[in-house]
Amino acid sequence: MEATKNYSQVIADLYDGVLQPEGLSKGLDGLRRLFQCENTLLISWDHAVDRITVLGIAGSIPAMTAEYEKEFQFHDPAKESFNRIPKGGWWIDGQVLGDQGIRSSIFHQEFLRRYEIGSYMASPILRGRKPEGGSSPYRELVISFLRELSAGVFTPADTRSLDLVVPHICNAVRLREQVDALSQAAAISQAILDRIGFGVAVIDERLRVLAHNARGELWLRRLGAPSKWSCSSAHLQRPFAEMIAAACGRQPVRVQAANYLAPGELPRQVVVLSLSPPNRFAVSLGSALALVIVHEERSGHDLLAPVLRELYGLSPREILLAESLAIGEDLPTVALRIGVSHETARTQIKAIFQKTGTESRAQLVRLLTTLSYAESPDHAAEL
Repeated sequence: MEATKNYSQVIADLYDGVLQPEGLSKGLDGLRRLFQCENTLLISWDHAVDRITVLGIAGSIPAMTAEYEKEFQFHDPAKESFNRIPKGGWWIDGQVLGDQGIRSSIFHQEFLRRYEIGSYMASPILRGRKPEGGSSPYRELVISFLRELSAGVFTPADTRSLDLVVPHICNAVRLREQVDALSQAAAISQAILDRIGFGVAVIDERLRVLAHNARGELWLRRLGAPSKWSCSSAHLQRPFAEMIAAACGRQPVRVQAANYLAPGELPRQVVVLSLSPPNRFAVSLGSALALVIVHEERSGHDLLAPVLRELYGLSPREILLAESLAIGEDLPTVALRIGVSHETARTQIKAIFQKTGTESRAQLVRLLTTLSYAESPDHAAEL
């Protein structure tokens, strides 16, 4: 009963490691202790460059791992016949080399003995093939057990107790690789989303935010918690929850738009697109979704204000006035929003024209558009 309990715990630790930052190390250590080995290792063998890398380890010391990867992997006798071992089978030094072979092995005598290791065995648990096919593996994942010198040499009988857990090792490693691949893909997708120059978010009918980029997240924070989205807002023309519900309804409104106007901020236009069926994204996810786009109505890039300040000597209020006029706001609205009288705003416009060498609003807009385009890193690659 106790042995069964130990097996169950080791298997549980292996699967638990699929989602843990430290990976399968806890499961490997459980294997080491359960089967009374000195070390347990998970290694990757890249056949294209004939390079072995230790991915996970239990019981070993860093110096041993580093020495193996740097030098002694090229003396490892298992490499000579390992490709003939079936997946889930075992390469055992005592069986393949015999006592005489172990005594004459550089790997055993100059490397393993230095760390008081007398024997080892290894099993291929995952083999990848080249995409274009072929019979030879181009990458293998291997589980290896090392036994201390005083414990004697491994024999085939030692592998029988591992038969129960080897399939779980294979499954855990395969799942771990898939999770890592998905994590990398998600990180790449997020980086691409964050490069978009406007806010983006995907929200379901229960007002759960499923995805967003950095700009989208910032705007959602300004909007407040989802519990407030159903309330009327002084800044947004329509309740945000109402727009999401319309996009996710049984007869969804395909496109909606509303202005977001907050004191001290540049205007934004919020566009909500329906991703409800038969849209292919909604079908694949099995849920009605809304794609939210938040466009900040500005001609300038974040670097535009410093350029206007340093190059043309505009004051902060003049910069805000210039950018507001450039996006189409009329003078009374701008004056009210920045807190000056209409006459003061007219005086500041004349100062802006003089400092920038422009003579009209149209020329000013053209200048700001040109500066914004030149300063934007998103456009730099296009030039």
